[in-house]
This record gives sequence, C-alpha cells and structure tokens, in this order.
Amino acid sequence: MSQNNVDFVDEDAWEFCVELNELDLRSNKFQSVDRSTLSGLPSLRHLYLQDNMISHLGNPYEDPTFADVPLLETLALDGNEISHTIEDMEAPFKGLVNLKSLSLGNNLIKSIGNRAFLGLDSLEIIDVRDNVISTVQENAFENLPRLQSIHLNSGSILCDCYLKWFPKWLNETTGFHRTHVTATCAHPELLKGHYITYVPYERYTCDDFPKPYILQHPQTQVTLHGDSLKLSCRAASTSPADMKFEWKVDSDRVEADEAASPDCSSGGRCVRYYPHSFDGKGREITSELHLSNLTYDDAGRYQCVVQNKYGVTYSERANITVYVFPTYVVTPEDIVVEAGSSARMECAAQGVPAPKVTWKKDFGADFHAAIERRINSIQPNDDQFTSVNSFIMQRVKGDDTGVYTCTAENPAGIISWNMSLSVLDMPRCVCSLGYLIDDR
Repeated sequence: MSQNNVDFVDEDAWEFCVELNELDLRSNKFQSVDRSTLSGLPSLRHLYLQDNMISHLGNPYEDPTFADVPLLETLALDGNEISHTIEDMEAPFKGLVNLKSLSLGNNLIKSIGNRAFLGLDSLEIIDVRDNVISTVQENAFENLPRLQSIHLNSGSILCDCYLKWFPKWLNETTGFHRTHVTATCAHPELLKGHYITYVPYERYTCDDFPKPYILQHPQTQVTLHGDSLKLSCRAASTSPADMKFEWKVDSDRVEADEAASPDCSSGGRCVRYYPHSFDGKGREITSELHLSNLTYDDAGRYQCVVQNKYGVTYSERANITVYVFPTYVVTPEDIVVEAGSSARMECAAQGVPAPKVTWKKDFGADFHAAIERRINSIQPNDDQFTSVNSFIMQRVKGDDTGVYTCTAENPAGIISWNMSLSVLDMPRCVCSLGYLIDDR
C-alpha cells in the first residue's frame, strides 16, 4: 500500500487481517496516526510509515496509538514532520513492549525529551539521524536495558552543562555502540565543530543561555462561556538570534484570526508580542494569547513553545476550563390531577459541566411523596452535558398539592423553575339520611 494517496484508514479496515505480519504504508499522505489506524492488527510486527506528513500521534494516556499492536518489533517513521512527539510528550510509544527498532530520521526534531522512550523495554536501536537536534535531556535513554546503538549525526548540538551527562553516558555505558553518534557542537563558539564524545567534560559549562528559557509560564484559569481571557508567556535568551513563539492547545497549533487587530481589540484569537530590555545583550520577549467570546471548544491544555537557532523550549501546560451556564432542555409544566392517579414530573438541563438537577416542594417543605416512597424515577437519557431528573408520583393525594421547584446548578451558576401540582379530591358525602315526621 506504499506510494498512494492514502490519508485515512477506517476503523474496521483491517477486519480480515488479524494474521498480518508486515504493513508498508510509505509515501502516502497520513498527517496523524491514532489507535483506529492500527485497530485489528494484533499480529503486526513490522510497520513502515516513512515519507508521509505525520506530525503527531494519539494521546498515550487517553487512547494509546499502539495499544492494539503489542507485538510490533519495527517502527519506521522517517521523513515525516514529527517534533512535539519526541520533544515534549510522555510515553508516546506506550504499549510497544516488544519494539526493537525505532527510526525517526529526517523529521523536525530539535530536542530529545527524557520521557520520549518510556516503556520501550526491548528497544535495541534508535535512529534520529538528519534532524536538527540541539539538546538531549538528561536520562533520555534511561530504562532502556537492551539499547545497543543510537544513530545521531546532528551538527546543531548545544554543548552546555545540561548536555554533559550525554557524552559521559556514551563513553561509560558498557557494550554500547558509540560509532553511530557523530554529533558535533554548534555552541559555544570555542567548541564549534568538535565531536561531543571528544570534548572534555569540564568544557561543558553554562556561561550563557543561547537556547530560549521560560521566565513566565501560562497560568491555569477557569472562565465562563462568552468571557475573554489572556495567557502570557515570557522567554529570554542571551543570544541576539530571533526567537519564534508558537501556542498549542492539546498539542494542536493555535491559529490567530486573520482579521484580528494588532492590539487584539477586535476579539477572536489574537497574539501580541512585547520585547523587553535585556542588559544590552540577548533578547527577552513576552507573547500574549488573547481569546474572546469563549466556548466549550476553547477549553484544553495550552502551552507556549519558544525556539531559536539554538533549540526549542516548552512551557508548562495551563489548563483552561470553560464553564457553561445551565439552561433548561425540558421545563416542568403545571399539572392538575385527580386524587389516586399519577403525576409525571419532568425536568432536564444542560451546561458544562453537566448541572445537578434537584426538586423541592413548597420551597423546602416536606416532600411527602418521597418520604412515603411513592416516587418512581424515570430512567434518564443523560449525555455528557445534560442531566435529567424526571419521575412519576403515584397515588397522589391532597397533601401533594403545592409548588414544586426544579433547580439546575453547576459551577457557572444556578437556575430554578416553579410548577404547581393541584390534586382534585373526589366529592364525599358527610351527611346522614333521616325522616321528617308530621304529627298533625
């Protein structure tokens, strides 16, 4: 199936391929790979996805991409657009306990995070050639007991104190093939062009910070539907090189509205930048993301990504929660019934989060029908954002007459709706028959 225009796989596409051992999807148009892409391939051992347009994988903790291919031994992802997956995600290859070879060459990877390879207990070969890797976080290859070789040929390595561990680990790890690591320093200038494995450990210093570092991280916020908010991210670098900011929400890029005004007064999604002085050297910039007229779809985990020619830095994630005020889907109606019959009481409301729907009688008086267990709840048809509280009151009697209030409440607010229940008693005779005697 290589060299086609395939960009999507139906969830049941591999229904009759349970014994498939090898799958070649090279040179297609995949932009992402998630669990449904590989569903129905329990026997798969070799997967080739080179030369697509894959930029991200599925969330490893919500719906792991590789959960249904536990026997996979070879995974080739060369020639795609993968960056965030390796730079900042935790355990993106979760479930691949039998994987031996992982190829990620010729992508857009600028750094290797220390959580990128979690769970790959059987991994022997990692190939990250032909990327622009500048940093390798400490312990990035920890808990890989069978790792034999790393293919790395970057000429963009930032040889500072944070990288010191890596050449030391390469030189001291017993049985590890170091010949495939031909990475050289790009900074500092005195070490430029030197192979990282030959630089003395004491030369790895942090005299300056050319790679951007975050001074102010975006903050978690709770807001209401229709409101506006602002997220700020401040970064600095001792290098005069240009810094580029990018905002992400749940790993997807946040695109500013084309019609947004420079001062973000027109609403929508807008980004502003504020440069700051930096002691006459380097750069310091604040990026502000403005979000107006918020909806539930704007909720998520927001993150600021800053990069220059020396590397990329990810901010902490800010959780943005958007509450939606409750509204009624079904409102109670006034009811008039005869004593001894039944009364159907219905109420439903929606909101984010789904509101709690409750009933009261006469603003807090005893709810005789509930006390006497004459209430039969109607099975609710709730969805994620809707709550239903409907019931049938059986064998109604005069004491049930009154005003009933349905209340819907969530963190955004509270609403109430009143209805009346009138119970008509059947006429009853309370007189006795007698005789009138005329004595005349």
